[in-house]
Amino acid sequence: MSIETNSEKAISQLSESANRGLAAIKEAGSTAYKNVSTSISSGYGTVKENAVVASGKVADSSKKAAMTVDQYVRDNPWESVGIAAAVGFVLGVLIVRR
Repeated sequence: MSIETNSEKAISQLSESANRGLAAIKEAGSTAYKNVSTSISSGYGTVKENAVVASGKVADSSKKAAMTVDQYVRDNPWESVGIAAAVGFVLGVLIVRR
């Protein structure tokens, strides 16, 4: 065999080896992408479910607070007017100071 034939054969083997390596990297990257994508989708679903539950709890708490305030105002109308006037006065003073 000549040196040229050996060189061509070595280059061919190197090329084939590089192609196999690239294919393996591509496969590993594809698998990793699928794993990450699945993990993100699962995490998004969990976060979405938690957000829905939390918003329901906040809505319930807000309704209860509104009902409590409404009942207090109905039971104590003059105190409520006094409190509203005091809060308005304080806010007015704070706004004028700016």
